[in-house]
Amino acid sequence: MLKKITLLLTTILLFGVVHAQNKKIIRCATDEYYQNEIANNPSLKQSYDAAAQQTRAIANTIVYNAKGKSGNSAPQYIIPVVVHVLYNKASENLADSTVYTNLQRLNDDYRRTNFDTANTRSVFKGIAADTKIEFRLAVRDPNGNCTNGIIHKFTSATSFNTSNKMKSNATNGDDPWPTGTYLNLWVCTMSGGILGYAQFPGGTAATDGVVIDNGAFGQKGAAQAPYDLGRTLTHEVGHWLNLYHTFQGGCAGMTAANCASSGQGDECCDTPPSSTANYGCPGSQNTCSESYSGNRVDMTENYMDYTDDACMNAFTIDQTARMQATLMGVRNGLITSLGLTPVPSQTPTITLANDTICNG
Repeated sequence: MLKKITLLLTTILLFGVVHAQNKKIIRCATDEYYQNEIANNPSLKQSYDAAAQQTRAIANTIVYNAKGKSGNSAPQYIIPVVVHVLYNKASENLADSTVYTNLQRLNDDYRRTNFDTANTRSVFKGIAADTKIEFRLAVRDPNGNCTNGIIHKFTSATSFNTSNKMKSNATNGDDPWPTGTYLNLWVCTMSGGILGYAQFPGGTAATDGVVIDNGAFGQKGAAQAPYDLGRTLTHEVGHWLNLYHTFQGGCAGMTAANCASSGQGDECCDTPPSSTANYGCPGSQNTCSESYSGNRVDMTENYMDYTDDACMNAFTIDQTARMQATLMGVRNGLITSLGLTPVPSQTPTITLANDTICNG
């Protein structure tokens, strides 16, 4: 069973709606997307639940002993990425350099080499983790040709919503590369103040991936404060790797014995429960009194809360186990993908920014 999202939706007015500079902002529309998917296709619920159950089972077998350590250790998992940049106006056609900056932020956040690790409060430093997961732009496309992993495409659509139209040529978007072997990111103009959404493992293959509004993509530059450090992507990729919000289920009754297997909360025992989402940059607050977590304050610096980009800085050990379990299980095709294998007849030169030049 995936999650008790209904309680979540009622406690945060459905989709995490906040107001910044008098503009409605939907920090994350993943729960809305999930609910719509199973409402329109109830049979998907079984597939989502099976993926969640598999992830849960594998995660419970993982012993992670690299608490908060980043260092120079090699990643355990490297995921090939293709970025579909959709634009109607020239200003929406984000430069490759913008893609590089957000991919760099993604890698820094997942490897805990981010610039603001010192901002993790002492109560959480012992569980802040290097996930050992990295993301690199693909160097080989599905047809075996050399690529830089970035597609720029004009669309006649002026904006998109969570109906997945950006994911198909037939609906003014761009078809995904095989979603079992590439992480597909669509960057486009989203309507209604939506910053991004992702598809949990187990959904329809043709629509699998992550969508980010072009106003929340990159670092500074085109990105708009307070969502201008690229962490909307960090958050949404977390969902794509089967993480739930830290406030999932509110203060619903978990115990030390069932926090990772009850289908309650975010199924990560080391993230304290929160009654609702946190916004902005709040101070220390304890909105739940669950004894299993040591009655700690809300972990507002967690990437899976709704705080501003500048106030997020950590994943936890249990969240790492869930993401690694997803890559060992339902998303294992990414690990054997040829997307990061250079084309033999061509010599790609890869810079530190993940740029790829294909030489014949």
